[in-house]
Amino acid sequence: MSLSERSRNHLYTGLSAVIDDEEAVDEMLSHFPARDLDEPVTRDHLRAEIALLDGRITTGLAALDQKMTDGFAATDSRITIGLAAAQADTAALDQKVTEQFAAMEARLGSEMRTWFLATMGLIIAGLAGLAGLVTVLAPQVGSTP
Repeated sequence: MSLSERSRNHLYTGLSAVIDDEEAVDEMLSHFPARDLDEPVTRDHLRAEIALLDGRITTGLAALDQKMTDGFAATDSRITIGLAAAQADTAALDQKVTEQFAAMEARLGSEMRTWFLATMGLIIAGLAGLAGLVTVLAPQVGSTP
């Protein structure tokens, strides 16, 4: 309990008359607060305040934990959806590449057949021309002048 300024002054005056040591009187009066704000805290009051603070911290941590859990779940969901979309895009791209490769292979095969047939035709024509030349030149080689 705090002392009023008037009561504090009376005690100081009375004690100073009985006790010759001014420092001792000041020290004794320091155990009696001058204001309500200076009132010493009791252990029970301190325990109650700590319990309230502990409750608020526990509640705050639980709310933070829930927010983090919800955030992680939402992030996991977005990653799962994005991964599924990426896999679908990859499968579609793989199919497109496979189709284009097959088309290029077919076109290359067709062009190679055309070149092969043209080359064979040229070889056969060249051989036929050579055979014709041999036929023309052979009688001349056999008759010597």
